[in-house]
Amino acid sequence: MNKEQWIEDILSTSRHIRPVEANPFLATRVEAALQKAGKAASPARLPLRWVWLSAAFMAALVLLNVLAWNRPVKEQRTGIQSVMQEYGLDSHVFYSGDF
Repeated sequence: MNKEQWIEDILSTSRHIRPVEANPFLATRVEAALQKAGKAASPARLPLRWVWLSAAFMAALVLLNVLAWNRPVKEQRTGIQSVMQEYGLDSHVFYSGDF
């Protein structure tokens, strides 16, 4: 059996399936029940206070990030680093041809 025949067999089985019949007035009943309960279909909204608070928080984070990147870093040398500098091991060129 080739691929095209297999596809035709699958499609022919789906031709005999009837769609399910739905109640045409179900949607109007649901809408009427929601309006009767006093709940109109409206999207949920955040209070304006939380929006401003989150915007201020994000602005503070950006400001702290900028200040952290512009701050000079103190160079601290420990005992091991000073020994490495004394013997010339602090350079990053370990595989050079200069001996």
